[in-house]
Amino acid sequence: MDPSELRGKRGIIAVIALLIISVGLMSSLEKLAGNVSPGVSRIYNILAYLVAPNNIATWVYDWRGFDTLLETAVIYVGAVVSALAIGRGVVQMKHYSEEAPVTSPPLEYRTESLT
Repeated sequence: MDPSELRGKRGIIAVIALLIISVGLMSSLEKLAGNVSPGVSRIYNILAYLVAPNNIATWVYDWRGFDTLLETAVIYVGAVVSALAIGRGVVQMKHYSEEAPVTSPPLEYRTESLT
């Protein structure tokens, strides 16, 4: 990608989007600091076997946060890839020109006998 393509409206939109994402990320990380209590882990470990009646349900309950995190990541990656694909299509359509289709030379069929 040529840096000159990011000048103009597209560059301004990209900078604003990155600023919004970075401000949101920094504010959420700032609010997260100090909220982790080590006492909760001790109590949870004492009562963990009472949460679910069997081992499979316990595994599901324990890993549900990671599952949600990965599902959210998949949605964000899909949104970013869609935006990039749409943006790439718009950029390519601006420079679209009618060209002759690429053709290959005809195949030569040989009909030689093995005998």
